[in-house]
Amino acid sequence: MNRLCAGTPQPVAKWRVMTGMFAAPLAWLAQTLVVEALAAQACFADDRPLHAPQLPWLEAALVAVSLVCFATGVSGSVVAWRASPYINRATPRERPPIPMRGHLDAFLAHVAAMCSTMFMFGLVATDVALLIVSPCGRW
Repeated sequence: MNRLCAGTPQPVAKWRVMTGMFAAPLAWLAQTLVVEALAAQACFADDRPLHAPQLPWLEAALVAVSLVCFATGVSGSVVAWRASPYINRATPRERPPIPMRGHLDAFLAHVAAMCSTMFMFGLVATDVALLIVSPCGRW
């Protein structure tokens, strides 16, 4: 049986909170930076837009980068949401006095879950834009 009260949030491992909080945003940032840099180098040679990319493997590279970043974001989101069972769902009246560590962990677990979810929407939107818009087309 757990030594903590039923209404007390349990401490969450720091690596879970940090992974959940930063994996999806960093994956989105990496995807945006790498994809934009590749498209700029392949489609805008000498400051003139081209109709087709200079690199024949550009689209395959963009898809590969997007898949790796999407998998990283999903992993971070899963870690963040798996920390959620440690979060207290009792109403404020039912809660006994909570140690500060449990409060902080619960708050950070909530932030990590919301942050990872929000950036997963960004990753999905970027992936959809990659499928719809040509890399050498106008954004």
